Amino acid sequence: MDPTPDAGVNVEEHLPPIILSTQVSSTEPVRETTVTIDAASEDLSDPPTDTILSSAPSQPDSREDVHREEVQAPVQADPISAVRPPQPELEHAYWADIEEDLSVPDDAEMKEIESAADGDYSAYEYDYWEKNFHPDLDDPEYRPVEKARMTWKIKGVRGTPDSPNRTKIMRSPPAYMGGYWWTIKFFPRGNNVGSLSIYIECSPTMPTPDKNLAECDFKVLHGPADAPLDANTPDVDTTFAQTDDTAAWLDNFKAHYRPAADQAGSSSKSWRVSAQIGVILYNPDEPRTGWMQSSCHQFNPHNLDWGWTNFHGPWDQIHRRQRGQRQALLRNDTLAFDAYIRIVDDPTRSLWWHASDTEPTWDSLSLTGYRPLGDSVINHSAEVAGLATWVHLAPFCKIIQNANVLEHLNNCDVKPKPLCDALQKFLWQLRSRGQSLQYVDTDMITSTLRNLHEYSGDVCEFWERLRRTLEIELAGTDAVQELAKLFDSPSLDSLPVEAQGHDVINTVPEDYNSRICVPADQAKTTSEAFSWYLSAKPGRWVLPPVLHLELGRQKLDKAARQWRLLYNRVELDEELDLAPWLLDGQCGKYVLYGYIVHRGRRTSGKFFSILRPGGPGTRWLAFDDGSDNRVECLTRKTALGPHLGLDASQKVDHKTGHDVAIAAMYIRTDVVQEFLPGPQGPWDAPESLKEYYETGIYPVQSDPKSEKDEIQVEVYSLPKYDQLGSLFDTYDLMSQSKSENSVMYLTVSRSSNYVDLRKKIAMWASAKTGESACAEHVRLWQIGHTRDQFGPTLAFARISDLTSTLNFPLKTARFWMQVVSDENAKFFAIADPPQVIEIQSKPEEAVVERAGSESSEDRLSLPEGEARASSSGTLGGIEQPAFSNAVNVTHIEVVSQDTVPAELSGTDEHAPGNSENDAVIAAIIAEDIQQLDTDRTPDAVSPAIEDPSEALSPQAEPESSPIADAPAPSVESEITQPVDHVYYFIQKFDVDAQALRTVGSFFSKKEENIKTAVRRHLKLPPMKDFQIWQRVDGTTVTTMSSGETFEVYVPDGTCFIVGDKLIKDRRSQLNVAGLFGNPDQMVRYLWAESRNHPTRAFTGFKTIDATFTNDYYSGEFKKGYFHGKGKHISDLAATYVGDFVLGKRHGNGFMEYPTGDTYDGDWFEGICHGQGTYVERKTGNKYVGGYKDGKRHGKGISYWEVADEEMDLCQICYGEEQDALFYDCGHVCACVTCARQVDLCPICRKSIVSVVKIYRT
Repeated sequence: MDPTPDAGVNVEEHLPPIILSTQVSSTEPVRETTVTIDAASEDLSDPPTDTILSSAPSQPDSREDVHREEVQAPVQADPISAVRPPQPELEHAYWADIEEDLSVPDDAEMKEIESAADGDYSAYEYDYWEKNFHPDLDDPEYRPVEKARMTWKIKGVRGTPDSPNRTKIMRSPPAYMGGYWWTIKFFPRGNNVGSLSIYIECSPTMPTPDKNLAECDFKVLHGPADAPLDANTPDVDTTFAQTDDTAAWLDNFKAHYRPAADQAGSSSKSWRVSAQIGVILYNPDEPRTGWMQSSCHQFNPHNLDWGWTNFHGPWDQIHRRQRGQRQALLRNDTLAFDAYIRIVDDPTRSLWWHASDTEPTWDSLSLTGYRPLGDSVINHSAEVAGLATWVHLAPFCKIIQNANVLEHLNNCDVKPKPLCDALQKFLWQLRSRGQSLQYVDTDMITSTLRNLHEYSGDVCEFWERLRRTLEIELAGTDAVQELAKLFDSPSLDSLPVEAQGHDVINTVPEDYNSRICVPADQAKTTSEAFSWYLSAKPGRWVLPPVLHLELGRQKLDKAARQWRLLYNRVELDEELDLAPWLLDGQCGKYVLYGYIVHRGRRTSGKFFSILRPGGPGTRWLAFDDGSDNRVECLTRKTALGPHLGLDASQKVDHKTGHDVAIAAMYIRTDVVQEFLPGPQGPWDAPESLKEYYETGIYPVQSDPKSEKDEIQVEVYSLPKYDQLGSLFDTYDLMSQSKSENSVMYLTVSRSSNYVDLRKKIAMWASAKTGESACAEHVRLWQIGHTRDQFGPTLAFARISDLTSTLNFPLKTARFWMQVVSDENAKFFAIADPPQVIEIQSKPEEAVVERAGSESSEDRLSLPEGEARASSSGTLGGIEQPAFSNAVNVTHIEVVSQDTVPAELSGTDEHAPGNSENDAVIAAIIAEDIQQLDTDRTPDAVSPAIEDPSEALSPQAEPESSPIADAPAPSVESEITQPVDHVYYFIQKFDVDAQALRTVGSFFSKKEENIKTAVRRHLKLPPMKDFQIWQRVDGTTVTTMSSGETFEVYVPDGTCFIVGDKLIKDRRSQLNVAGLFGNPDQMVRYLWAESRNHPTRAFTGFKTIDATFTNDYYSGEFKKGYFHGKGKHISDLAATYVGDFVLGKRHGNGFMEYPTGDTYDGDWFEGICHGQGTYVERKTGNKYVGGYKDGKRHGKGISYWEVADEEMDLCQICYGEEQDALFYDCGHVCACVTCARQVDLCPICRKSIVSVVKIYRT
């Protein structure tokens, strides 16, 4: 791991560079004087690019046969042309036209060379170079196993003018070591750069020799990593003549080198070998003239070679002696190379790994069995760190897998489970075995929590919000108890009878996910931390199987007046024995599962997790979601070393920060194998669900027991709204409708259209109310929608195309019904289409009474085939099978369309006199529809319903209906029905009762003024003034201006809140009593209360410790707000002790500012207001007197301890600094606020033209 803050997790060993010198410094720019050997320097080490035409010298070479001196011309494909194109003219070999530089240093230069401070080392001092190239690794798990030294001396580096060396790449004979073949790869004219390029290449099989082989001497020594090489006999030490006969050269090589004759090597496709490498390029006649480089690298199929693109240069100057050299580097056209290679056994398979084109990030899935996860935008997010720890616990994953995320599609009593849904999809992708280099983003989960107002930037707080949200969604199932068994202490009732008789039995408090919080400065080890916590109370303890230990690291530095993060090191014991504190018979042994690291300074917001998801004895893994998301394998020393904090001897740097452990997770030993099974693949899910996980499309629902293609329809309505409680989504409406027996259940054919459905609904409404209801006055909306990553909403999908059928890809369709009054019918009713094809209803088709219905005894008796009024309950005799489909209907909405009123169409479908015309017209339309149906896919969604999001846009265009194109009698209508309109709800905000009461649902024209429409619907007096708010997404409240119309963002189903306008004193009076003065606060509280939020819905006394996201507060709460007496310390270390009113400083209190200044006195809505005393810490100056709106006002007395300070204050108010210049006299004697209130300069009495604000340095 790279322990530096704000960096990605990296296991590369960083070793200090060793600066060596073999020449005296020279001022000439082309001469190099020092050599840097860095065992892990990526700046010096680059993978090569063999392709000559490439312009990227740092690309790795992974192909053996790319480079050849000669490139064949393409074969002419045209048989007519028999003439080959002329061969390109060879480049002039200017590099061969050189003169030998035989100069030597004079006496003065020789003295400089010999007196060089960094030494005058020879390439033959093998022990010295081996020690520098192969430094010791400070980790016992990284074990050097074998080493070798290859010596390669080549002649004809440049060639002669008659026979120049045109070879682009020269390769040494291969050497076999550690099961792999190693080769020196040399670019005599640079790898597309002006310097010599040298690389070390590794291969599991012996490489094929080049076509043209230079004359060379080759020697290989190899042996154990801890033994000297020179004591061994060379594996090969021979000279090879220049040749282009590859076969003969290979036979000669095999004859001298046994591993080549044995064809030694490895056939593994997933091989990886980490090695320390170093190369010395030198003059064999003068080995003290040379150049050295070193690096470390993991060789693998994606990165076969590693080295230095700019090893030494310029390459065309190496034949000239530079100052500080005893001879020129190139003499007699000969160069020598010594390559030092030491193989290191790497159990993590990640040591010195570097990215490549084919492996841009470490292959976490293939090498560890775990797929990386991360946020698509934020690196090292708290949510990803928290998720990584829980999604590798088998019981938690089982709870998520077993959640029925599609139950809400069939059961209106069950709300959608957006978080469970997101977690199931996430787990499915996380366990997928394909596309191993891809990570799984957590955006679905984090966005869902954010949309539910459950976002947190602290890991421990994230765990609490994740679990609480899951408990809300899984309420009423065994999953809630399973979560409790996992994270909470066993209930006292579940303990054995003999154990219950114990005097005192303690359990871990269940708030904040049963965390155990211990100040980090109270313990040096986790054993001490648990001992400190468990010993604080008398009696015995019962603990959960999973322990969350939070190390409190927030501390207020009173001297510096700011919060500090404690970076002291707390050792994480891998095993704990807590039996001395536990109840007899309880298992007290726990093992370390992992911990959360906070990186950087206190406000960095960067976290990541280090876990052992396979349990004891398996590898530690860092789930790093930094710049490149990966799961990195760590050694024990790295995992439990640099990320735990600082030792006492290390100095803290609060500006940059350090890595520090903030939370640790332990698992009880008797369940560790069950909880940590290691890598897991996809679970056995139905094919329809698999498709849903991968595409997000709901499976099509069908009933295998039903022989007929039918659909269940639920129609909801509310005659009165006075009993409706919350109104956050349409499920609240459905629940209230069921409780008032105002739901119609029926089963109809999928080929039925909305005209038929409206007739049945009208009969049901008439039977229920006793008043005749016209079918054309029945308005319908599809409800029960959910938004992606949000959950249920108040979205209403308007049904406008009545000719569309009910062929939904779901088993149950839900509708909201509203009967338009006779007065509003001419504007908002939708008449039946002028030509409607009568669909023959089945004789047995009827509204089905659900079993257990509360109103089944009062069921109305209607003729067969007609609708029957029904109450809430379950559908009797109808099985609820699993879904399997393709279209997500919960995101569907219909935009209203204009239709021709029936009364103006000239036809009446019920009039017997028109039966013949109807038959003719129906026959014509039937032909058109039959032709249309042949082109329509059977599973297509009805065009009557579109995405609800489109209804929110005023630009949405209505879709045309097939019937609309059919021939119809020409009718001249006076009013196009329905007019452009909206359908909405109104709630009244009752300040005295502190309640939101739903008044009803209403229609209004789009162009109508909102306030006017509300006044008319509520029958408010013309002079009555009131305020209107709009609820967005059910939880967000915005204030509406008086002039706004419904043409603003008002989709169907919107809720408006109406309340009295309150003067400031009245609102303040309410707030002091702990009452809300506006519905915004009320809605936020109701939402938090519905979600059991531990602080936002709390009333009472509580202490909240400072965290990475929360301030410190200890005091009284009222409905989630600071209210009453309390102490608050802000994130900037401003300390206030006094009265609070709904979260604001209000009343009397004492404030100590971060500057050290203090104020003691009256407060009003968060600012100084009334009488108070202000004391400056710097000067001791004091003001006692009045304040208004945060500024000194009225009578007051200033006491000056330092008189000079008075000269810098405004000479008018003596409260603010002088920061105003009077133009054009130029005097400075007042603050800007006072300067703008005077007309004459107080000093010279000259008229003021303007006031200029000045800034002091």
